[in-house]
Parts: sequence; structure tokens; C-alpha cells
Amino acid sequence: MLARRIISLALVFWLAPATVCADEAASAPPEKSEDAQLVKARKLFSEGAALAEQGLWSQALAHYERADAIAPHAAIAYNIGVCERALGHGTRARRAFERALKLDAEAEEPLLAESMKETIEGYQKELNRLMARLTVKLVPKSATITVDGRPLTSRGKRWVAGLAEPGPATSPKREQLVIELDPGLHVIVVSSPGFEDVVLRETLAPGAEMKRDLTLAWLPGELQVSADREGAAVSIDGLDVGLAPVALRRPAGAYHVEVRKPGFEPYFADVRLKPAAEVELEAVLAPEEVALYERWWFWTGIGAALAGAAVVTYFVVRPEPTQPALDGGGLGWTIRVP
Repeated sequence: MLARRIISLALVFWLAPATVCADEAASAPPEKSEDAQLVKARKLFSEGAALAEQGLWSQALAHYERADAIAPHAAIAYNIGVCERALGHGTRARRAFERALKLDAEAEEPLLAESMKETIEGYQKELNRLMARLTVKLVPKSATITVDGRPLTSRGKRWVAGLAEPGPATSPKREQLVIELDPGLHVIVVSSPGFEDVVLRETLAPGAEMKRDLTLAWLPGELQVSADREGAAVSIDGLDVGLAPVALRRPAGAYHVEVRKPGFEPYFADVRLKPAAEVELEAVLAPEEVALYERWWFWTGIGAALAGAAVVTYFVVRPEPTQPALDGGGLGWTIRVP
């Protein structure tokens, strides 16, 4: 029976209150504040053991944790581990057992019986065998991650879920990490500024090994284009997108914007849209200035001027007419008439 694994009598010296003879009671000094706290810890420990015997593991765990906060002891850590294991919290149970062995090793005299140490080692092997492992690839590397609303705890080259209290997400700052988790359903959230969150729901079997590529997609930005003239047509990268004003969601990147309306000078702009950002453009369209050579009367005048110039040029540059040779008649006389 699991409840029998709880230490309830091994701490006789620590639990048993000091006895005072009746003759000495009157002259005994009052308890110090720390002694009162120790009495409270003993009481919490005893109550926890009684709850564990009934299989009320959550309540027992709460009592042991309160006692441990007052007077840390290897036996309390051991009992915490037993409760966590019974509740299915493998990562937390393993941590409690490791702490029990550490407190025992640091004490001047052994606090745990050898049989208890062997039991802990057996539990540790069992928990390591049942632990699920999830290898995730994080892109971008700056992404943060939580498992079941809790940050991860570093454990050498691996990360452990379920040890930390709910709080801010972990930022491992690495592209790939291995996470140890208890078997069961977990909700994994990965996020990074400018990217869409990834929410992953995974049910992991005992001892499962799983890999997931958690590549985040850029959040689109919003491009808003307005104009000071009604009916102005907007195009982006050569594609018509409607009449101003328009608001468009586009992936991050560079865009060429044109706003046109007949009779007005076109408006051009090159913009760089950042993820989840907003860019506002207001096109000011100036009336179109028609060049002199584009006006009808200009070409009419030019035509007339060119015609006149051709006549003048002809008379200026025409050659002198060649007169025919004079006919002297039968006598060979010729008369030149001026």
C-alpha cells in the first residue's frame, strides 16, 4: 500500500516535543519564537501523515509543504515526493526525492534509513522510465515557451516542465531543446513579438519520444492608403486594389504603392511593412500640368507657322530662272530687252 511508504514514525526525535518535569515547569523559560514554529511544523507533519494514510494526497502534500517551509528535513522532502508521485506529478516527485537525498547527505548524521534511500532510487528509476520527452525546434530562436501555463526549468542540457509556478514564459534562446514532461495531455504555447502564436496540444504516453517543428509565421502588417481626391485608384506592386481609402493586410516586406486619378499627377511611394505594424500613406494629388507641346492650340499654331515658314523659305532660297537663248533671226541680230 502506497500510504505505508509515508514516513510517520522515523522522525521520533524531531517530532516528539521536549518533556519538562513538573517541578521544573514553573521555572522553565517561555518557548522561543523559533521553538513555537517547530511545534507548528511537527503538528503539520503529523496531520499530513494522517491525511496520507487516508489517501488524501493533495491535502497531505499541502501540509508537508507548509512544514517543509518552516523546518526543512529529508523525511519531509521524501514524503512530498511520495505525494507528488501518487498525484501523477513525476517531474515534481523526482525533484523532491533528489532533495531528500541531498539533505540527508549534507546532514552530520544520516536522516534517512538505508531502506528509504533504496526506495528513493527505485522511484527515480521508475520516474525516469515513465517520463515523456519532447524535442522541439523553435524558429525564431528568440521565441518563448510555456507548458501548461508554466515556464520551463533548466536541467543540464534538458528542460523540465511542471516544476515552476505559473509565470512568464521561458526564453531558451536556442533553436532546439529537449523537454521532459509527465505523461498525459499538455498545452504548449510558443510566442515571439511580430509572429503568430503557436498553440500545441499533445497527449504523451509514458516513455514517449516526440519531435515537433514549431516554426512561427510572421504576423501580417496593415497598409492604409488614403488620398485627398475622391475616386483615386490605388495599386500595390502593379496590382489594382481599389479606390482610396483602402486598408490592406500584407505579409512583412517591401511594397511599391501608386495612386492615380485622371487630370492629376500620380503619387508614388515605396514602403517597408514590418510584422504586426501599421503604415499610413496619404496621397496628395496635384493637378496635372499639361506641357506646352501637349496643348491643341500649340500644335495648330505650330502648323500654321511651319506653313508660312515654308513659303518664305521657298522665295528666299529659290534659284533665279534661267532665260532661254536669244534668237538672232535671219540676220543674226539680237536685241536684249531689259
